[in-house]
Amino acid sequence: MKLRSLSVVGLVLVGVFGADLNSRAEPDAQKDAEEARRRLRQQSFKMDLADFDFSAEHQTAVRAAALTNIGYPRPSVLLQPCGTECAIIAWKQTNFEEEEGYQNLPPVEQVLATNQAKLDSACTAALAGPIHFPLTAKHGSSMLLVHLPALKNLSQALAARVIVELREKRYRAAWTNLLALTRLATAWEPEPVEVSHLVRFNLARTAWKAA
Repeated sequence: MKLRSLSVVGLVLVGVFGADLNSRAEPDAQKDAEEARRRLRQQSFKMDLADFDFSAEHQTAVRAAALTNIGYPRPSVLLQPCGTECAIIAWKQTNFEEEEGYQNLPPVEQVLATNQAKLDSACTAALAGPIHFPLTAKHGSSMLLVHLPALKNLSQALAARVIVELREKRYRAAWTNLLALTRLATAWEPEPVEVSHLVRFNLARTAWKAA
């Protein structure tokens, strides 16, 4: 009985000392992390998103505005499988295959005609030079990439215009839209990869503090 009591006391003491060590280690770890950040800053490393400059030159910003000025919530099926390793040639069909839930909207051709001027401007902007979108770095890890859904809408619209122009045998116009669509990927200068790493670092640090 006495031995059992001593064992219980020993376990209690180990727990107390362990908790004490943990309570000391946590501030030390936080202090070390902040010291590491301070030293990295002294070596000109960027440690926060607010340290980056995501502004754009005037002409680049104008092109970015033209590329994100398209409201085209009218997706259509451009690749309709018809068997193993084959698909229906979309531009040889008289009508667009509609995605589920969009059948009650105006026809694709009507939506494209309504947005013709904006789509022409978007094509011109995509072909004119590098594509870069200004961002507000001061928002930190809450910085919004508002251009992403707009680019998705634009890519769907340009793809549909390629089909329409091919149907009408306006091959030069079809090529222009296809080239502009391609440049949305090849001419886009996305944010530096270091930014995504920094976002994950800051999110992890926030989660650690919350824990």
